[in-house]
Amino acid sequence: MKTLIVHPPPKAKLTITFFYHLQKQPTFMKSVPKIIVCALLFGALSGCQKNVDPAQNEDTAASTKEKPLTVEDMIAEASAKNGRATAETLINKVSNRTINKNAWMDVMVMGNSSFDRSATYLARLYVYTSGAQVDLYASDFVGGGWRVLTQNTSNQFPQKEITFLLRADAPQTYIKVFGRTGNNVRFDLALYKISAPAVEKINWSASNSNQTNLPYGSIYGYIGTTAVYSNGPKYTSSSRNSVNGYDTGLAYQCVELVRRFYYQYYGKQMGAGYNAKDFFANAYRWGMTAYANGGGMAPKPGDILCFNGNAGGGAGHVAPIVEVGADYVIIVQQNVYGDTHVGKKYSRTGNTINVANLQGWIR
Repeated sequence: MKTLIVHPPPKAKLTITFFYHLQKQPTFMKSVPKIIVCALLFGALSGCQKNVDPAQNEDTAASTKEKPLTVEDMIAEASAKNGRATAETLINKVSNRTINKNAWMDVMVMGNSSFDRSATYLARLYVYTSGAQVDLYASDFVGGGWRVLTQNTSNQFPQKEITFLLRADAPQTYIKVFGRTGNNVRFDLALYKISAPAVEKINWSASNSNQTNLPYGSIYGYIGTTAVYSNGPKYTSSSRNSVNGYDTGLAYQCVELVRRFYYQYYGKQMGAGYNAKDFFANAYRWGMTAYANGGGMAPKPGDILCFNGNAGGGAGHVAPIVEVGADYVIIVQQNVYGDTHVGKKYSRTGNTINVANLQGWIR
């Protein structure tokens, strides 16, 4: 037995052991001198050196490995996310900060007198340390204590964001982070002023000038291609409706419209077996997120307004948002005989829709 040591480029050493017993050689090899066999083997290995070049392997790995996002990447990504039709103006950013587990940090302080109080602001956090969790808060200090304006304490990794308004009764607003896991967790944070377009909407139309008291089964209008029906004056339903075999609920309750719209517009099923008042608390069951009225997230078209049990005779009420302006939202709804079905308008102040019994919206 003989051993041939082949030395590729640095960082690698390849040892190949082979047997060379003349008495066991195949017939066609017996006439081949040992030196030629060794030369052929060495040449073959040398020809493969470029495939094991450490420098080249590192370059290849670097080109295929997903790189961490920069703050600039975050700006572009967030602007495109979910078709967001807003302009984001970068106000401030910090990079390469670190935080430890169970530690608080005031990352930015906004002097409220020097900022536009009528604007909506967005703070976006990006965590670089794999799997680590950092919670994001907007808070101010009033009456000797901290008041949380909004927060994002979800397990989402690596990016979180919050939107908020500046309160008139506080001189400063603090963008704070809390380290929930890990030590020396590295993160970036960017602050934006959001300029929303004059109007955001999905297609909706009223097909009848009478929007309050049409007979049962009449069409008031449409949200996209989804018809909005009259449930008549009784507010009760005895038959069920379906689309392509999918049971959307009692015809024509408010829940039936929401389930049918969500199925036809987004291709998703949701809400089966729940009264309208329970949609907000159970949104997670359908892969949706609930946002409280007056909280950290502004409403957008396609969101579902959710009213508590003080509405709808104890069962609550749900209705899709079809249009959002700077100071209003427009909804469509079913089972509200005597009220506007298509084009009902509520005023809004920042992230607060000014209507009684509203829990918030889900998306």
